[in-house]
Amino acid sequence: MKILKTVLVVLFGLQFTAIGIMKLVMPFFGFNMFLDNMAKLGYSHTGTIIVGIVDLLGGMALLFPKFRGYAIIVLTLLLSGALGAHITAGDSLATILGGAGFCLIGFAFIFFVDKPFSIQDNRSNIKIS
Repeated sequence: MKILKTVLVVLFGLQFTAIGIMKLVMPFFGFNMFLDNMAKLGYSHTGTIIVGIVDLLGGMALLFPKFRGYAIIVLTLLLSGALGAHITAGDSLATILGGAGFCLIGFAFIFFVDKPFSIQDNRSNIKIS
């Protein structure tokens, strides 16, 4: 399970980093694929840049165990928003659940195996006088 977790972490980290870079850089070279798709979903150029920055930073943070739990939470919220935007745009179920659904399942697996946050029992520190 650890090997599968490591593979998923690296793949998702590289995927989100690459997508973030493409959302930030491609419009400056005349490739408006992301801008057109995001405009169809109701996002402005600034919204696309913000999503690209979150993708980039989240993908990079996934690669570092100290920040992995936070990255999974932020990227899960981002993907949930993407699912909502695709549903309201009337996209097909295959489009909606294709990439985002796979990523959400992968994030759940990584979160389950990695356990980035632990719940500590602090009851032993409570003193009753």
